[in-house]
Amino acid sequence: MAELFPARVRSVGLSLAYNVAVMIFGGFAQFIVTWLIKTTGSPMAPAYYVMFGVALGLVASFFMRERAHENLDH
Repeated sequence: MAELFPARVRSVGLSLAYNVAVMIFGGFAQFIVTWLIKTTGSPMAPAYYVMFGVALGLVASFFMRERAHENLDH
């Protein structure tokens, strides 16, 4: 994931991406899971939340460019 950002902003880019993801998907997880259990009536509802996160990650990974042979200094 570090290769997605130029070297001069790599630390900022990684920290922002990580912290925003944790804030949204981790911070609101209890509320979303509680709402899913109440709405569906299924105790397996937390698994739906995890499956949604995995699916979102897989879709995002398809849009990542391979940068193995690029100059990452700039």
